[in-house]
Amino acid sequence: DTLSVSKLLHIASLCHQVKVSPHTNISFATIFGDPTEKALFLLAHDSHFIASHAGKKQQVIANLPFQQELRLRASLIDFGDRKELFLVGAPENILEYCEHTFGEDSHKLTQAKRKTIETEMSQLSNLGLRVVACAFIPNYEKQEIELDEIQAKKAFFVGMVGLYDPPRPEVTRALQEARQAGISILMATGDHPQTALAIGKEIGLVEEYYALSDVITQKDIDATSDAQLSKLLTRAKILARLT
Repeated sequence: DTLSVSKLLHIASLCHQVKVSPHTNISFATIFGDPTEKALFLLAHDSHFIASHAGKKQQVIANLPFQQELRLRASLIDFGDRKELFLVGAPENILEYCEHTFGEDSHKLTQAKRKTIETEMSQLSNLGLRVVACAFIPNYEKQEIELDEIQAKKAFFVGMVGLYDPPRPEVTRALQEARQAGISILMATGDHPQTALAIGKEIGLVEEYYALSDVITQKDIDATSDAQLSKLLTRAKILARLT
């Protein structure tokens, strides 16, 4: 709905540490920062959200860089009469810290709604998209960003964005040449397993029959003994959600 889309763009416009070189036209400016944060910033800019909110009282007073264990980043925003904590990260992690959805029909985040969101995330990931979720904690009372406050599950889930980072055109050929030379190839990424699998198939790293269950995650590695780890990695072609 309109309210949740507007809030998502608001979070995208401020929850980052992107730097933009001075230029009257952003199309010609140099943008520095994390690729995902840059993509979200440009989404907010290209949607004219940033321009429409120029001059409004809002100030980023603290930033929490991306946390590997939590798989999210955060920005604390001061609106003068209140503070809000904006969150951006992996959908499954963001969901863990939310108890409500946000929008024109805000309500408690039930198990059924969580399942719906997880299904939508899977659909986007299967398209090879990097999926990030946006959420916020309203009426944030602390002066600094505290992990305990994030983990207290007081956030409102706003929505998700699917980002496509196309593989370089030369990747497929490079893989073929490596195979011909007898070199084994392994993909290692922080992306969701379904995203990694879709990209792996797109570039020809794995065959179409390669299943999601064949993708090795950080959880799989952590749960494997040292003795079994070498065997696990020997058959692996895709490692995903690595920290």
